[in-house]
Amino acid sequence: MNHRKPYYVFIIALLSCVVETGKTRQEELMVKYDVSAGTIETLYAAIAELMYRAVRIGGIPCSALPWRWGYGWPECG
Repeated sequence: MNHRKPYYVFIIALLSCVVETGKTRQEELMVKYDVSAGTIETLYAAIAELMYRAVRIGGIPCSALPWRWGYGWPECG
């Protein structure tokens, strides 16, 4: 029996975490950088997407990149 969660559960969690961070810091960032709430929402959505893409591109375990994850992949040989 496979007890691993589908990959999309982790994608949703990553995206939600980054977007929520933007919401939490919104007031602070609006004042600090003199930007609108919409700009902050757009930027944090883009950051979330880029983080996801970076992990998918270089996240395989044997890539030797510092951001590799490798969870669920076989051991490097």
